Amino acid sequence: MLWWRKIRENACLKANIDVDDVVNDLLNNKPKNDAPNLNFKDWSAEFLADYIVYVHHTYIRQNLAIINEFADKVANVHGQHELKTIEIAKFFLQFQVN
Repeated sequence: MLWWRKIRENACLKANIDVDDVVNDLLNNKPKNDAPNLNFKDWSAEFLADYIVYVHHTYIRQNLAIINEFADKVANVHGQHELKTIEIAKFFLQFQVN
């Protein structure tokens, strides 16, 4: 048995869900294409800057708590050998504090 099958089976057992249902859902999952096809290279610099501020920055503000949680987790796990992960976690933490 491949290692990933065992992991999948253990995860499904722990969550009390059927392995075959999970596999079928994964195989039949259609990608969500809610976002329009944006052609950034045709936008003016001013319009692109507005888009970044209003769309991307809004997303960051709305999801900052979970971003901080993941950044902190990555820094705790990998920080000893990847010092940049600690810097990134501190960077995002300063936004949550402000």
